Amino acid sequence: MMNIKKFLIGGIFFITANMVHALTLDQAVNQYKNKQLRGINAENIAEAKKAGDDEPYIYEANTRQMIKADLNGDGVLDYVVPINYCEKTNCHLTTHVNEVAVFLGQKNKQVKFFDSISAAYQPDIKITKNNTIQVVDREYGDNDPSCCPSVKETRTYKIVKGELLRVH
Repeated sequence: MMNIKKFLIGGIFFITANMVHALTLDQAVNQYKNKQLRGINAENIAEAKKAGDDEPYIYEANTRQMIKADLNGDGVLDYVVPINYCEKTNCHLTTHVNEVAVFLGQKNKQVKFFDSISAAYQPDIKITKNNTIQVVDREYGDNDPSCCPSVKETRTYKIVKGELLRVH
């Protein structure tokens, strides 16, 4: 695919073309994680600066098991990747964010990011027989200590007409 960029320098109009290549799974996951991290860290730095704090939380990202399944019925394997973003120096339940990223496989064995699902606590993920994504997450109950959310919540998602929809 060709990525065309247009810009103006000193009154002269230039057009450049860069080839945009499809990505391997590792490249796509790393690109997505890094983009998310830049946003999370920029927001934390801005908030810390606003509060007069010179030590903002800086986050890093880790992935857990990658699950393969044909989620959209095109005959090509797709990937569901749980990602945990956590504060580098003191990672605990109050300084982390989780999401489940979905990458669609392409015919050329490359992948592209499709969508993501927010998750509160490190979710358990399963792919059901009908290729839906089941996310079992934990929420805090009324009497739960801050370390240990105990209420399980199961959400189910499916790709329908090119969109990732919650179906249960």
